[in-house]
Amino acid sequence: MTDHKLSDDGLRALLEQDLWSLHKEIRDCEGAIANEVRWHTEGRQDSAKTIDRIQAHSKRISELSYEMGQLNVHLEQVEERLRERDQALAQTEPQESGPAREDKLDWLRPVLNSPYFEVERQDDTHEPERDPSRR
Repeated sequence: MTDHKLSDDGLRALLEQDLWSLHKEIRDCEGAIANEVRWHTEGRQDSAKTIDRIQAHSKRISELSYEMGQLNVHLEQVEERLRERDQALAQTEPQESGPAREDKLDWLRPVLNSPYFEVERQDDTHEPERDPSRR
């Protein structure tokens, strides 16, 4: 027999799924109680049998609520372990001030900064010369 160990992330997902299933079953029991009450008030069912079924559904809701409480406690423990793991990882990783930006034109910078490459700038204060042929 092989021993499979579930990660905390996987365990959290399973616990959340189990909680959802229990919650759905509780809703189903509550719906069944509502139906029993409705059918009884319409005179379709015997009072003693209706009360027995309502009590059975109520007992099942109590059992499911207890199971949900236990699963919630277990889920909180797993989430605490995950938070501690994330904090430990954050402390061991080097602290960066931000993602390093790569300048795709870094190879061109030495050429631009060389004395052989000087750009003459026009003074923006005067208007550009007009072509005499375009009037």
